[in-house]
Amino acid sequence: MHGVDFNPPLFYMLMRGGQHFFGEGLIASRLPAIVGFWIFGICLYFFVTRRLGSMLGCVAALFPVFTLAHTY
Repeated sequence: MHGVDFNPPLFYMLMRGGQHFFGEGLIASRLPAIVGFWIFGICLYFFVTRRLGSMLGCVAALFPVFTLAHTY
């Protein structure tokens, strides 16, 4: 009726699961995105650590936290 929804169905299932366990609210609705962002940081750490060392791995993992990447 309103057109095509381009969001993937897995996002809705994860958001509904978060609301089921933690109740309706802002944190429960955004929990999949929050967890995904932290998993991204951990994966970035291990990817860079394997190639350049643990110090630069920490810098690479914390870089998205201190930039405007967290708003997206």
